[in-house]
Amino acid sequence: MVDVRDKRHLTTGDVAALCGVSFRTVTRWIQRGALKAFKLPGRGDHRIPRADLLQFLHDQAMPIPSELRPEERRVVVADRDGRRAEAVRRALEARGLVPLIVDSAFHAGIAAAAFPPAALVVDLGLPGLGGESALTVFRGEASLSAVPVLALVENGGRAPSRGGHVGADIVLRSDAGADEVAAAVATVVS
Repeated sequence: MVDVRDKRHLTTGDVAALCGVSFRTVTRWIQRGALKAFKLPGRGDHRIPRADLLQFLHDQAMPIPSELRPEERRVVVADRDGRRAEAVRRALEARGLVPLIVDSAFHAGIAAAAFPPAALVVDLGLPGLGGESALTVFRGEASLSAVPVLALVENGGRAPSRGGHVGADIVLRSDAGADEVAAAVATVVS
């Protein structure tokens, strides 16, 4: 497909590829006034502002291609403490991140596979498989091996650090505040 993520103005060819039509169809939309565009001086090629294309697609009840949707920075949060997880969720959302909260390592794996994350927050004291075992599994999975991981350890665990603990990129104590967790996630997601 066409890479238009960084383009503010699209060509008729870009729009045609995104909408699955010919460039002549796009030109007709422009000529009829249905799709706003401007002409470049000289050759007269059209350029369509991204916002105008989105408005056109909305007005025509056409689907928005995934290439035009804003990039979501998703974070899977696997935490057994519901209160802490909710506070972390709010703090992540305040930073423009999209969290998915789960309460077990098993569900974290399912969520990470279905909801490709930009980062993963794992409570190492998770029940069942456990956080440390889950990290080993995540790091062994090719699609997740490059995903930054923030591990939360019990207060008696190792001191907070950058990496080095069971494959985590960042380690914080479990009593870290939600804002501290969200700030740490933001440093690896940016």
